[in-house]
Amino acid sequence: SFSDPFVVDDVAIDSRQIFSKNSLFIGLKGKREDGSLFALDAAKRGAKGVVVQKGTLLPSIPSDTAIFFVDDPLRVL
Repeated sequence: SFSDPFVVDDVAIDSRQIFSKNSLFIGLKGKREDGSLFALDAAKRGAKGVVVQKGTLLPSIPSDTAIFFVDDPLRVL
């Protein structure tokens, strides 16, 4: 439940690099790809939370994954 402390032990910017149930995925916008497009993949791989740019339209993310909409995901990193 989200009332428990939110503990992160790993941060990933590549959804293929989710190796922990306490991973936080940060969707960065690059020259060729928008990392936010991989938030669902990160969640399916077990990320505890995903950080994406405000205004990003996401597909249905599993309810046990926290979603953080922020002004600048790079700044969060």
